[in-house]
Amino acid sequence: MKDDKVVDASAADNAATADDDESKPTKTSADLLQEEIAGLKKDAKDRKTGRFSALDSGVKGIILVQFLDESMDVKKVIDHIFEQVQKTMEFSSRFIQRMIPLEKLCYPSVEDITACATPFIERHFKDTSGVQFSVEVRKRNSGNIVSMDIINACVDVVGNQHKVNLTAPHVVIVVEIFKNVCGVSVVTNFHQYKKFNVRMILDPPAKEPKKDQDDNKDEHKQQA
Repeated sequence: MKDDKVVDASAADNAATADDDESKPTKTSADLLQEEIAGLKKDAKDRKTGRFSALDSGVKGIILVQFLDESMDVKKVIDHIFEQVQKTMEFSSRFIQRMIPLEKLCYPSVEDITACATPFIERHFKDTSGVQFSVEVRKRNSGNIVSMDIINACVDVVGNQHKVNLTAPHVVIVVEIFKNVCGVSVVTNFHQYKKFNVRMILDPPAKEPKKDQDDNKDEHKQQA
């Protein structure tokens, strides 16, 4: 499915709560996902060029970039971009903040996200043990879905032979939700690339100078 390979190119975070319309007839998650993708493709029809297409995510400051060439690996493309950024400390756009690879799209329900993520999780965790991992969930205009429910479901798929590590995981399960569409990916360089944040690499925040131990002793004496 060509719609599965996308990059979340984020200029800024702008989260809000979307109201559900209970008066609409019940549809399956697959129907809702296809409707959302069809709408995105229709809006972006005039912007299709070459191997990529920019899709309107419906969220301010966020663009989904669809890979039209099925032979292209979205994770390898993003890896190459960030490798060059780290090597040269240069980036061609000053407006892009994050570039997040998404391997597959699904409807944002716990059941659909679990089914979507399972093959990618198994690729990294099957027949291994002791892999340290985390689950990163980001939601924008996403209604009432609970992040912790998604995290727990992914942890159950990974299994108890592996360990959660929130500070320095080897593998990160990425779940990005935009209104009625969810993107899923499993990556190994999430923290190496500063959560895929270009600006954090080019313009890292200044570290606060550590206080000298003697200065701390003098402060305690003055307080005494």
